[in-house]
Amino acid sequence: MKHMKIFMAQVLACVCGLCLLGCAKQAALDTQWSAPVKFSQTEEAFGVTFFVHKWNNTLLVLRGTDQRGEYDCWTLGHDGVTRQKGRLTGFAGFSATPEFTDPTTNRLVFLSESHSDTQVKFTLRTVSLDENLRFMDVVNRELIVSPSLSSGEYVYGPVGGMGASDQSQYFVPYTIRTQLRHGNLVEDAESSPIGMFSSPDGGRSWHQNSVLKRQTWWANVGVLEHELYFLGWRQWGPGGDLWFSKQNVEHFSPASEVLTKSCAKEFPVMANTDDTIHLCWMDSRHEQSRPGFLFVGLLPLYHAERQENYQIFYRHVTSSDNRWGRETLISKNLLFAYRPSISAEGKKVVITWAGTRKAVDKGHDAYSPNDIYYATSEDNGQTWNEPVRVTDNIPRGITAGDPQVVLINNVFHLFYIEGKYQKQPSVSGLSFIKQPPWDIIYRQRPFPD
Repeated sequence: MKHMKIFMAQVLACVCGLCLLGCAKQAALDTQWSAPVKFSQTEEAFGVTFFVHKWNNTLLVLRGTDQRGEYDCWTLGHDGVTRQKGRLTGFAGFSATPEFTDPTTNRLVFLSESHSDTQVKFTLRTVSLDENLRFMDVVNRELIVSPSLSSGEYVYGPVGGMGASDQSQYFVPYTIRTQLRHGNLVEDAESSPIGMFSSPDGGRSWHQNSVLKRQTWWANVGVLEHELYFLGWRQWGPGGDLWFSKQNVEHFSPASEVLTKSCAKEFPVMANTDDTIHLCWMDSRHEQSRPGFLFVGLLPLYHAERQENYQIFYRHVTSSDNRWGRETLISKNLLFAYRPSISAEGKKVVITWAGTRKAVDKGHDAYSPNDIYYATSEDNGQTWNEPVRVTDNIPRGITAGDPQVVLINNVFHLFYIEGKYQKQPSVSGLSFIKQPPWDIIYRQRPFPD
């Protein structure tokens, strides 16, 4: 009887906690957005590879096609009207998205890799496009990296990270994931070599720099007044933590520090202006559990399943003080939040994400009915407004997800995918993950007064 009372108390506490979170007030619906317009469609539901970039004071949209190594691409004017459409071909083996785009020129940098157990061959491709999205110039440069490996250690997963630029100087980070063999057993190595490719001439020539070794899955880089910030993510258990390493452009250091000991669920997204690096991420530090039962014979046992009620957190660092500001919870009063996107212009910052204030179904996740939300800051991320809703999908059972936002000339340009998750029974009675294509939606609005 005593054990049953304890069990019922655990269930009641969990249910009450979910109720308090789920009964939070609903965010207001913002009616100032332009009407939704179908821009394109995905290949398969959330299986989408479309990316939006600032591009010569306009927008460049890239969308991976079902043909390996090809992209559909568009440039958009400030009113969201397509100016040009083209197709980039010959990118088999290269990254699904550019490592970065130079927002002041017409250049993009892609990365590919191949490897043996002891070394990696990286190919950096710098592409210049004209106003009609035709190739003006393509420069390929190959670099061989032979990391220092201990006995039994071998290369198994080199990856590139998102890069940055300081005028004509480009920076592209990489991480070389390694494993250790112990007879017939294999385990991840305690740390991974992290390095960087730098170009002093806009991607025409490249040099390789070894930077540091530490536990990480991969790393991105931001730049502030000739100082670099490596930003990395390491997953452990149900989440992960974020770290950073501040570097001088000319003199690299092996030192790194933990940025947050929270449970980051995915790699953070970043907006890099001239004087600030803005960072936000999907976090599980307050994740709840769903109460339930597992039956062993006729005996019911308490079972707690992860709720996936993630939150969006934010931090920034400026060139004036070189210190990270405090963590800020952006997705206030919401129980679920997924896939954030961030953009900044001057002192104005916007973060968008998908989510809802309460569970719509028992196993709520990113595929469940969700709306798009956003929050803004007008003082370089020091303070933030309450979240506001862009869509009103929940009553229709529609999922909106994977938002991407770009702020240009005081106007938000927002893209997201929208559809309805459909279970497709197989012959065995199981469900395929494969989904029909979903619409890619475009909307815009001025930055709120």
